[in-house]
Amino acid sequence: MHAANVYKRFWLPALDALGLPHSRWHDLRHAAAVSTLATENVRDVSRWLGHAKISTTMDIYAAVLKTENTGKVSPSARPVPLPADNVVPLQRRAN
Repeated sequence: MHAANVYKRFWLPALDALGLPHSRWHDLRHAAAVSTLATENVRDVSRWLGHAKISTTMDIYAAVLKTENTGKVSPSARPVPLPADNVVPLQRRAN
């Protein structure tokens, strides 16, 4: 499987079918990083992205981490877990 072939034969036609502008594979990486930084520790995201230094991640994504009115309270804070009252217990079937 060649990335260029998948890009031309599947990725671009899918974007056209959805009416979305053309984008690069690398844009998916940035989209995933930005959405993940909204809920995860910046050190973890930096490691997942393969950055040797956390400063690289901070330089690239600092604008999405914290602003005056929006963004996370602290980029190194862990998200608060959701309440578990919406979990439905699984019932085992009798053999």
